[in-house]
Amino acid sequence: MVIILAAGVLERYHDNLLIKTWARLFSDKNWILTMLLYLINPSNSLAAVTKTKMNTGRWKRFRIWKPLSLVVLAGLTPEEWETVIVDENVISPDYDAMPRPDLVGITAFTAQANRAYEVANYYRNKSVPVVMGGIHATMCLEEALQRVDSVVTGEAESIWPQVL
Repeated sequence: MVIILAAGVLERYHDNLLIKTWARLFSDKNWILTMLLYLINPSNSLAAVTKTKMNTGRWKRFRIWKPLSLVVLAGLTPEEWETVIVDENVISPDYDAMPRPDLVGITAFTAQANRAYEVANYYRNKSVPVVMGGIHATMCLEEALQRVDSVVTGEAESIWPQVL
């Protein structure tokens, strides 16, 4: 199952929907969570609609960069993983309220790197392994390796099963 916290409906109702989703998942006695994976697209000051006043009209319509790589990776993730895609450019997630994941994957452009490292630090302090990919991690490998547990350089699709 893949939950995407980025759709327009979730932008308005994500807090209530998230609570209902987690309650449903964890109350179903026939459903057993093996592993929980968060795939995170960190906030980008050039694209986010959550932290700016320019979130109407043309700006909102054209400036959100869709995290397509995260959707592809979610599709390649085996069924025994519960995958949650979090796009911080559309919602402001409350990570403290979300269940502790078994693994966090973060993608980042250089404009997102500082926020990516903040998110990585948050989860690493909770002993959750963090893997990072994207153009920033590929081009600034040594920097990224100092702040996350693993880095995927280049395209992740071919090695994603080994990463997991």
